[in-house]
Amino acid sequence: MNRREFIVTTLAAGGGLAIGITTPEARAANLAGPKISARPWESLLKPGEAEVSAWIVVAPDDTVTIRVAQTDVGQGLFTSCAKMVVEELECDWSKVQVEYASANRHLKENFVYYEMHTFSSNSVRLGRIPLQRAGAHARERLMAAAAKQWNVSRSELKVKDGVITHVPSGRALRYGEVAHAAAAIELAEEPAIKTPDQFTFLNKPTSLLEAKPKVDGTATYGIDVRLPGMLYPAVQASPVFGGKPSKYDASKIKNMRGVNSVVKFGGNGI
Repeated sequence: MNRREFIVTTLAAGGGLAIGITTPEARAANLAGPKISARPWESLLKPGEAEVSAWIVVAPDDTVTIRVAQTDVGQGLFTSCAKMVVEELECDWSKVQVEYASANRHLKENFVYYEMHTFSSNSVRLGRIPLQRAGAHARERLMAAAAKQWNVSRSELKVKDGVITHVPSGRALRYGEVAHAAAAIELAEEPAIKTPDQFTFLNKPTSLLEAKPKVDGTATYGIDVRLPGMLYPAVQASPVFGGKPSKYDASKIKNMRGVNSVVKFGGNGI
């Protein structure tokens, strides 16, 4: 029995009744709103999309994919992390989607996603400044690409909802139109980020990006993942904090039915 079958069965056995009510406006909002990858261990990057930075991908239709390095355990961090990026990126929130960042890439590229663990409210408490910097960095690369295309000064440009405008002439470019050029831009220095008193989006209420997939059952949790050759670990830990195994015979354990391998790890277990 999988998790969803368990929930349905237990609710039915307990006499539970749930009724969902929606409105045309809510349905329209859901169709137009941000999306979350149904397969979080895979990138949403598609042909034609441009990776402006390790954090941010921009598609030709101006869809922005923001990568989140923390784990959602019900606290709504997809929304909070994305909003911290968008505060600086100045893209259209209705065209934002979110995906998990790659742990492999994080290690291979010298901890490119800053912190990749989730505890004690650190996603917001410690993540706000790095995420704002990620958004500001991507914004300036996109702005620099537009300035280069028009051969104008960066100071003559402004941006709102992913549309870059050359103020003196009124010309405009969308993020999706300059994303590939922006990916090749190297900034001479990192831009300053906003202080809380300068926020124009982060301090506004928005619906939770993760609410719909959690409610309709399309969200993919760790317990849902099934991959070819997948193994399940079982930890034998010391009952005493700091305790370590005094001895064990790996060959006898390994030969037990269903056991693939025995791995000793740092700390107090095998």
